[in-house]
Amino acid sequence: MLFVLATVALVYLPGLVLNLILGLRGWLLVGSAPVGTLGIVALGAPLAPALGMRWALPFLLGWSAFCWAVAGVVAAIAHRRGYSLGAPLPTWSRLSSLVILACASVAGFIGAYTIAGGTHGLRTMPQSFDGLFHAAAVRRIAQAGDSGVMALGWIGKPDKPGGSFYPNAYHNLMAPLLPVSDGQIALVLNASILVISAVILPLGAVAAIRAFGGAAGWAAGAALVSTSFTAFPYLLWIWGALLPYALGVALVLPMTGLFVLWLSSGRDQLGLLVAVGAIGLNGVHSAMAFVMVLVCGCYLVHRLIGDPRSWIRRDLPRLVVLGVLVVLGALPYLLGALGEAGAVSGALWPTVTTPSRALGDALLLSTETRWPQWLLAGFVLVGGISLLRNRDHRWLAAVYGVFVFLFVAAAGVDRHWAKMLVIPWYTDRSRLMSLVVLPAILLAGWGIRVLAHWLAPYLRPGLLKLRLRPQWAVATSLIVAGSLLSVGYLGNTEAYALPNAELMRPAYGNAIMSPQRQQARAALTSMVRPGERVMNDVVDGTMWIYPLTGVELVIANYYVQGDRMELLQDFNQLTVNPKSSAKIRHYNVRYVIQDRDEFTHIGHNVGVTYPPGMRELDRTPGLIQRFHNDEMTIWEIDWTKLAPCQGLPGCDGQQQPGTPARPQAESGR
Repeated sequence: MLFVLATVALVYLPGLVLNLILGLRGWLLVGSAPVGTLGIVALGAPLAPALGMRWALPFLLGWSAFCWAVAGVVAAIAHRRGYSLGAPLPTWSRLSSLVILACASVAGFIGAYTIAGGTHGLRTMPQSFDGLFHAAAVRRIAQAGDSGVMALGWIGKPDKPGGSFYPNAYHNLMAPLLPVSDGQIALVLNASILVISAVILPLGAVAAIRAFGGAAGWAAGAALVSTSFTAFPYLLWIWGALLPYALGVALVLPMTGLFVLWLSSGRDQLGLLVAVGAIGLNGVHSAMAFVMVLVCGCYLVHRLIGDPRSWIRRDLPRLVVLGVLVVLGALPYLLGALGEAGAVSGALWPTVTTPSRALGDALLLSTETRWPQWLLAGFVLVGGISLLRNRDHRWLAAVYGVFVFLFVAAAGVDRHWAKMLVIPWYTDRSRLMSLVVLPAILLAGWGIRVLAHWLAPYLRPGLLKLRLRPQWAVATSLIVAGSLLSVGYLGNTEAYALPNAELMRPAYGNAIMSPQRQQARAALTSMVRPGERVMNDVVDGTMWIYPLTGVELVIANYYVQGDRMELLQDFNQLTVNPKSSAKIRHYNVRYVIQDRDEFTHIGHNVGVTYPPGMRELDRTPGLIQRFHNDEMTIWEIDWTKLAPCQGLPGCDGQQQPGTPARPQAESGR
């Protein structure tokens, strides 16, 4: 619990102070704080290696203080010139805020309960490709202190000179927490999952509605249902876990709120927050740029239709300035994303259903679930139909329609044009369905408010009999009507917490954290010296050794290429094959470890079929068994037995004698 609170503090405090300095207050101050935090991280992360400094908690705090100082200067200049820092918004009463707080707290409990149940208590690992990558990335940044945008190439493309781009704002935010957790990477990842699901999402929905100038009842309804949708965030935790993407999606609502408030209020100091937030979203995940263009584009079209002259004279120049600031601040991430565009277009998901079924899945919220989420879908439908008649907010229904269309294109349309539309999301229906949920949260909240207003007049006569004043009877009837709807929803569905947790559990099995595997990893850690690597396999659970312990591996990712792939084919020829010997020397491989079971990117299976070079290691000359139990075996490589390899790449001048004898590790038998 204390570590989760520490995670909340790190995610919220830097942005909270920034928002406070620039004039935000109340729900908007709190709900949009993570947007500012990620902006601070994304701006500072490329600077640390450029300045020759290590990325760690002291640097992050120092950089945050610098950003606060700059914001303070901007606020002081604005104040001297007579600009008001406050944002003009309708007043929410204390009673309304208490109702919103209650709904957000219920939603937070639902999200936390679901995550705790799905992850078996926050101590298990997401056994998937993306989970492995992100765990290794957090470990790498915490261990090496390198926060540059090319730093994560060591994991995905380890043999590429100069590294490889991957947006790493999420990893840079989480890395300073690893020492606080005593190196427990599972706790770090799962705490971030809990904070995204149970804190950022409901508070972000409230902040967005507050920025839109919406009613408190709308915010309360949206907060209440925000953590119940299967497609977001829970589906992203099993197909991945797609941690940076999910964080980016969760930040879209408060970021949209800041953008809308900036344009509608005319308060230019908010443009600084919008620019910082946009830079942060680019640093979290490259697809967020496309998401924000679509969402903000719908709002801009809405404003253009409403007042074309004002749009051209007032909005367009401000948008140009904002665009310049964002491009300059996010340049390392934008250039990196352009460099990797080919890789994205080459990794596409297939069409899995028909357009009509895909449309039904989107509207009934039934993708990857046994049953539709009927009540949630009903609230969304009521809200969507009603919102179309609202001149101020009907653009949100357009956002919903755009994302439904993109989901149908990805899931059900096997055409070239459809694939081109959804390439930024790898044509992945799960990623696109998560975007459908964002406007669906707002529409569902609106629908609950509409139903409460419909039900309230039927309750009012009974309340008047209690001798309440008419104005109190109106307010009380709305609260009672909303409470009845909320209790009815929660009572009939239990907020879908149990099925959502059950959906997550298979991806968070306990096998990778079994006592015998932990014993083997501890033994390996005691043997391996700094700078040495361990040979391992791509099909078993050994790739998790680096994220869990920091011991460097030859195979650290499911995608294996080049010399590392060749080692999987010929490693057991180390005493007779000069090429195998040269690669072992080149990578300074001193040990080899094998797991009894198979851990693929989609789960765990008992028993494993090894590639040719990793078979019969117990009978391979040149290997000395140092540890064995029922699940893992460790061998030390006797370098004196390696095949001669003079003249081969990686071998010339590196012919080394065997390492000194090491103490025998305790057997696990």
